[in-house]
Amino acid sequence: MASTVDIVNGGLMLLGETLITSLSDATQEARLASSAWARVRPAVIRAHPWNSTTTRTTLAKLATTPAWGYDYEYQLPHDCLAVFDIDTDDSEQYWAVEGRKLLCDLDAPLGILYAKDETDSGVFDPLLVEALSHAVALELCEAITQSNTKRGQLHELFNETMTRAKMADGQESSPRAFDEDDWLLARLRR
Repeated sequence: MASTVDIVNGGLMLLGETLITSLSDATQEARLASSAWARVRPAVIRAHPWNSTTTRTTLAKLATTPAWGYDYEYQLPHDCLAVFDIDTDDSEQYWAVEGRKLLCDLDAPLGILYAKDETDSGVFDPLLVEALSHAVALELCEAITQSNTKRGQLHELFNETMTRAKMADGQESSPRAFDEDDWLLARLRR
């Protein structure tokens, strides 16, 4: 299990920088790393439904209702970075996230599957840890190296790592059946 400092130090190593012992160290590296970590962690978590940061919860509906288009609105959890799915068997059930609310026509309680803004790096998959280290390096590259060439190399490395991490992560559950609808069935019958 990698600590936050381990992840950040992985990024600093890619840049050939001095490692830190804490994000609160009184060094330029620690200040930059702390700022980079605060930006890249939620962005990388939001980018994919990582098994280690995906969670389920049930929401109660709010007393207010949307101005139009949907019957109900629900307050999203404070740690929600992205909603991936809602609990319904109805493939025709539409929903939308607007601001910090989820709007739909389903009455409460509403189950959701979402990306949790996970701050405990000990739960991250090893490939997610690697992707986060590369994201930190990419974020810090300009400030530390001022090299567009290095930034390009890190961007490519980050993309390759994200691809590998997403592929491995996606293999840890059974395939999800997709809902057949009239449009799809019409296309298949041609």
